Amino acid sequence: LTAAHCLQDETVDMSKLTVVAGLHRRSNANSGTVQRRRVARFFNHEQYNDATHENDVAIIRLGSPMQLN
Repeated sequence: LTAAHCLQDETVDMSKLTVVAGLHRRSNANSGTVQRRRVARFFNHEQYNDATHENDVAIIRLGSPMQLN
């Protein structure tokens, strides 16, 4: 889940977008708890308004599942 306006820039390269989970400190980016997944797709709210940012929400579909425990 993210803000839809974060994904509206035409310069966003979908092939380089990743989601990071399990990172509590940026200095520990290589710890065993950190997982990275590519973004396969995203879906903006059907009534998102780019001018007013009304309904400013989007769902991100990951390329592969995260391990939750």
